[in-house]
Amino acid sequence: MKMRSDTQLFLALAVSDLERAARFYRDVLGMVEIKSVTVSDDKAATSACSERGFRFRIFSLGPLALKIVQLKKEAAPTSGLIDDYLGIRYVAFVVEDLDTTHAELQELGVEFLSPIMPAEPGNDIERLVFFRDPDGNLLELYGT
Repeated sequence: MKMRSDTQLFLALAVSDLERAARFYRDVLGMVEIKSVTVSDDKAATSACSERGFRFRIFSLGPLALKIVQLKKEAAPTSGLIDDYLGIRYVAFVVEDLDTTHAELQELGVEFLSPIMPAEPGNDIERLVFFRDPDGNLLELYGT
């Protein structure tokens, strides 16, 4: 697998109040807000990353891009989906060739949670797919 080194590292943090968290990361920590996205219930379910849709805002600071994710339900630790509890929920890796990386990882025994899907509009990364590490942590690949 060939990771792109010319992009930010994306981390997602599930929060109970998106606006309060946005104020903290922007006003307290000085991160720059670069994007706001709403993911539909259907897309969240199809991608197998969440039982329900969600909203997120992306904040940037150097090599880090932090997705602050607003849940649609009361979160409790269970299956490890992004809407199950507060805290860091998944790491997203940007790869040069998503199809090649997907195939390479499948050959190594990685089981993907969904087919490769289109990313949200307005993103220079065209497609995405979710999978888990051996401990069940949720991971995402972005690429073209």
